[in-house]
Amino acid sequence: MNGSVIAAALAFTSGVTWVATVAVPWPLAGSMVAGVLLATGVTNVLTTGAVLRPALVPLLRTRE
Repeated sequence: MNGSVIAAALAFTSGVTWVATVAVPWPLAGSMVAGVLLATGVTNVLTTGAVLRPALVPLLRTRE
């Protein structure tokens, strides 16, 4: 939702009920935040593992 939709909803509800209300789906918002944090953590672990992996060429040269 962009800001104009929320502003329109607030204007409509305040005009009808004299109280500006917007229902926020907290379980959905919480699950989205948890998903973003999980994706960030997994990406961090995978990137760190790829960066810290030893290079294969020098390892192969040591066998010769």
